Amino acid sequence: MKDTMKAGVLHAINDIRCEEIAVPEISDDEILVKVSVAGICGSDYERVLKTGTWRFPTVLGHEFGGLTVKTGKNVVGIQVGDKVVVNPMVPCGKCYYCKLEKFNMCKDYGYIGSRSNGGFAEYAKVTYTNAYKVPNDMSDEAIASVDPMTVSLHAVIRGDLKIGETVAVFGAGAIGHYCMQWAKRMGASQVIAIDLVDKKLEIAKAMGADYCINPLQVKDVVGEIRRLTDNEGVNLAIESAGSEVTVNHCISVARKQGKVVYVGTPHKQVTLDSGVFENILRKELTISGSWCYHFAPPIQEWLVSIEHVYNRQFKIDPVITHRFPLEKVADAFEMIRQRKESFNKILITVGE
Repeated sequence: MKDTMKAGVLHAINDIRCEEIAVPEISDDEILVKVSVAGICGSDYERVLKTGTWRFPTVLGHEFGGLTVKTGKNVVGIQVGDKVVVNPMVPCGKCYYCKLEKFNMCKDYGYIGSRSNGGFAEYAKVTYTNAYKVPNDMSDEAIASVDPMTVSLHAVIRGDLKIGETVAVFGAGAIGHYCMQWAKRMGASQVIAIDLVDKKLEIAKAMGADYCINPLQVKDVVGEIRRLTDNEGVNLAIESAGSEVTVNHCISVARKQGKVVYVGTPHKQVTLDSGVFENILRKELTISGSWCYHFAPPIQEWLVSIEHVYNRQFKIDPVITHRFPLEKVADAFEMIRQRKESFNKILITVGE
């Protein structure tokens, strides 16, 4: 194995470059993964274009996996030659929440691809407990889809969806699309997709959405959703856009004693209209946040997602709109910055 590798390195806001860096050295508890494909998450947009990371330089990328090429002496259950998908959240294992196995609530977690180097690289080192073996015939693009699929599963679980309930999903990005599929898989009788981009709504229809609403074409989104639900509103509203408007709309379209889950991250000030806030009280709504995923019993959400993706119980191809080779990682983020064309899930291809 060579000593250096290509990697997509963020040096400063708006300064990501593909360059040659050293192949990481692994510790006794780590594995070295030869990366195949890595997805660009919405949070990566913010890191590159607005906020930066915890330190510079940083190799970005947390939606990835690949082939195990080296293992530390303490590694159990993973061998050289095994395909793996990587869970980027690294809990401390010592805090109050870790002792309860609520690892996504860890007070001092690490995160591959932002707090440490990630998967926009030919090789990445990973603590072996953060890697899950997958079948060797699982496609590289399927592996890169597991992380957003798991985020979406957690959001729907947080919404306590019951068979026969109605669901509205605000924001038809990758997370929104997978939320729609999980909702259908869990027995939702009706799924309504809301987005400003017609191409994304076309994908939503392919994902199983029963109705699609573009607020640029429908003046009264809340009224339209009520019309589609016998003037009751939906049982569950999921916000995956991170917009002040959709944060408010979720509360307005939820029916009495309905549920609202926020999984999108706003990056601007969010204000609730007083009348909207009163809906929470008068309708006795249950409001939940959804952060990453749960990866301990009773539901190991990563393993559930791996099984569903591998068994082709979910559609991933329609969600993927662009692919860029690692050498052109800067071009991918420039396209995102300019927003001259519609895009959804963007993949960085690393392997042959």
